[in-house]
Amino acid sequence: MGRQPNQRPRRDPAGLEERKGWYYALTGFDPHDVLLDTAVTVLCTPMAAPETVADVAEELVRWRRLPDHEFRAEWAGAREVRAAANDFRRTRLGLGPLMGRRDRLHH
Repeated sequence: MGRQPNQRPRRDPAGLEERKGWYYALTGFDPHDVLLDTAVTVLCTPMAAPETVADVAEELVRWRRLPDHEFRAEWAGAREVRAAANDFRRTRLGLGPLMGRRDRLHH
């Protein structure tokens, strides 16, 4: 889920680390008091279905543990989300979005 041990984390223009995958944090009474910050290893795709993410979150909140099985299915809307994210990154670099061009190619 997280980065590989020898893989350098990506940093955004503000210098913040970009993590891939799903993570959760166990906090103390103060939300800034993080007791545990780790990857949600049972979600094996960064584009898991919202219902799956909700089920895993419910398991964490109710029982304070992860489910016993992995979820590998990707959400049906993942392609559109990736395209929108790529277009956003392009606009941050001063380039035009590809979204409109993609739509024309598929019709």
